[in-house]
Amino acid sequence: MKKFFTLCSVALLAASAFADNMALKVTTPEAKANPWDSQVFINFPTPLEAGKQYTLQMDVKGSYDLEVKEGQYGPEAIQPIVQDNNSENRDEWGGPADLQYLPHFTVTTEWVSDVLDCGGNAIVTDGNFPYSRLLLNLGNLGGDIYVDNVKMV
Repeated sequence: MKKFFTLCSVALLAASAFADNMALKVTTPEAKANPWDSQVFINFPTPLEAGKQYTLQMDVKGSYDLEVKEGQYGPEAIQPIVQDNNSENRDEWGGPADLQYLPHFTVTTEWVSDVLDCGGNAIVTDGNFPYSRLLLNLGNLGGDIYVDNVKMV
């Protein structure tokens, strides 16, 4: 029930942020053991076309400069994932099993305009999945995280 409430709260927060053209603010009381222990997601209005190349852009800021802690990824602590949320292929937790992990985003106390192109290569859907959701794993962060100007081009 707690997880359901959290997901509903995040969805309402995201809808409010985008409707008023403000940044999304997510507060995590403390860093967790796993990156997936705290998550937010954005459903695309139109799924990405299978086989096309995309670049993910967004502005990110935190309430602190993230320091490397044991078990964490380090300063690149927001882990983005694209998923085919409409797929019937599900994992053991009921989430989409058709997904692609992307490189991490940096978090500092200043706005960072970050572009993900997967190490010089655009995000390429593999031809089988029209990805319909961007998932951000925030579990390694504790504090306020701000996300703005999210674009998939």
